[in-house]
Amino acid sequence: MSKVIKVPATDEGLPAIETLIGEGINVNVTLIFSLNHYDAISEAYLRGLDRNPDPSGVARTNTGSFAAYPGKKKRLAFLASLPETCIGR
Repeated sequence: MSKVIKVPATDEGLPAIETLIGEGINVNVTLIFSLNHYDAISEAYLRGLDRNPDPSGVARTNTGSFAAYPGKKKRLAFLASLPETCIGR
């Protein structure tokens, strides 16, 4: 059974996101109100992936985690600003 834990995009939530992703637990990041929050969440997510290699020793690149940024125009602007390393992760 796959579980998803809701974690708020707060200063306190960022280490939790990294830890949960690092332990292979999927997260749903909530309360995202700025692109700065989204940037911090992305960094925590990527650090968590790096902490959780698959058995071959390669960092995981696929989880069922997600973070939704409200507002279509802002979301599109965010997606356009993503570095190539985040695409498909």
